[in-house]
Amino acid sequence: MALPLLIILISVCIFFPIKPAYLGSVVGAFANIFFKSQIMYIFILIVLSFIFGMIYATIGLAISAFTNNKYLAIVFPFFVYLIPAIIFPIFGLDAIEPSTTLIPHANVNTTESMIFIQLGLLLIISTVSFYKGVVRKGD
Repeated sequence: MALPLLIILISVCIFFPIKPAYLGSVVGAFANIFFKSQIMYIFILIVLSFIFGMIYATIGLAISAFTNNKYLAIVFPFFVYLIPAIIFPIFGLDAIEPSTTLIPHANVNTTESMIFIQLGLLLIISTVSFYKGVVRKGD
């Protein structure tokens, strides 16, 4: 996920001069960095997209340890992303819905620690699940 974003950033920086631009009000996590350095904010978003892709790929890998159905391993990370995005706002938990881990400015109440705690928990759960699934099969 991060490689295309990095290529686009480099291409844009080559063809267009880097200068601050008004993009509306940026709120939520990392907003203070946006106002100090927009290019640093872009790098943070690229790093977050890399971490996000890595973790959701690990979720698919963990499911593949429990089933031989390759379609389930492909689709399950999307459910992990989409189902909480539908349910959490109903219960007022929209600050911790999964979309905020990829798009930190999606919610005003999201903080940097919320993003990294959520990504860390998903990584730990998926890694432990993968390990348990592999040990269970004896691979």
